[in-house]
Amino acid sequence: MRTEKVVVGVDGSTGSDAALEWAISYAGSSGAELVAVHVMEPIAAPAAVTYQLATPTRDPSSSYERTIVAEACSERLMTSGVAHRILAVRGHPATQILCVADDEQADLIVVGNGLHSSMAEIFLGSVAHELTHHARLPLVIVPARQPIPDVDAVGRKYPAGRTVALVAG
Repeated sequence: MRTEKVVVGVDGSTGSDAALEWAISYAGSSGAELVAVHVMEPIAAPAAVTYQLATPTRDPSSSYERTIVAEACSERLMTSGVAHRILAVRGHPATQILCVADDEQADLIVVGNGLHSSMAEIFLGSVAHELTHHARLPLVIVPARQPIPDVDAVGRKYPAGRTVALVAG
């Protein structure tokens, strides 16, 4: 499968930073364009105009607000040499990431995981969890943290320096 466009969700979290790094590496090796999506909370509005704001909007001329997240993302992307764009949108994060992926005819979505409340969200993060149920194209969920030394993938601790070998029987 040839990947021409990758959409990555960015929000300034450690999971988002890991997702951005992974997406930059992948896009760089595959020659894909990277579209970084920063989803901001909707503007609170009086009840009378809530209906007008129910449809999320994307206005590239005003959407790249000089937020800390967008600036950090921009700096990292500029130094990567990867073809990219940054979109700042308002609305529900999972919904907006899916909308941008559809609008951009993306081949892949990349997000980081995070810590939240329910059991599924504890392991994936709420946006990643939602995307696993609704994404119609390949989805990569990048771990937020580096592996902990001397702890295996299922959380078992080993004495420092101990080598664990797995042998198929």
